[in-house]
Amino acid sequence: MRARRDLAALVPEGERVVLRIKPGLLSIVARRGWWHLGVLAAALVAIPLMPGASIFVVASAIIVASMVIWDALVWASRGYVLTDQRIAASGGVLNRWGVSVPLDRVQHAVISRRLIERLTGLGTIGVATAGTDAIDVAWVMIDRPRATLARVRDEVDRVRKSRPQGDLP
Repeated sequence: MRARRDLAALVPEGERVVLRIKPGLLSIVARRGWWHLGVLAAALVAIPLMPGASIFVVASAIIVASMVIWDALVWASRGYVLTDQRIAASGGVLNRWGVSVPLDRVQHAVISRRLIERLTGLGTIGVATAGTDAIDVAWVMIDRPRATLARVRDEVDRVRKSRPQGDLP
């Protein structure tokens, strides 16, 4: 609920919301998926090798469960919105953050898919504006990243076409 309020604060009144999403549910486990598997594998390997390894297995399970709970909180805190005028993101469990970029300032919209994202069908969309050499807004580990990127690009193109000729951002 907090993510929705924070996003609402980033979107001026009167703008039409085109898309409102969160990271994909699988991002909860995919965020540190390899690390989770490594800890659990080490714990399982330790069982036959060390007497009294059960405490190591229990400790490993508690660590992984704690990380999954934290990642669920991160997931719940994040929200992404595309309006007819801007793209925005907000999140944060302990420290809240939010960023908003007008669509007429967008220079590039890109997709990034790490191996774990490809395996889970997720992806990250990044948007950069003129004058920066970095991503200004990132929608991290979202479902259907290609379709979402196409939607973002369609809105950016629509805003560019509606701008009078010679009117530079």
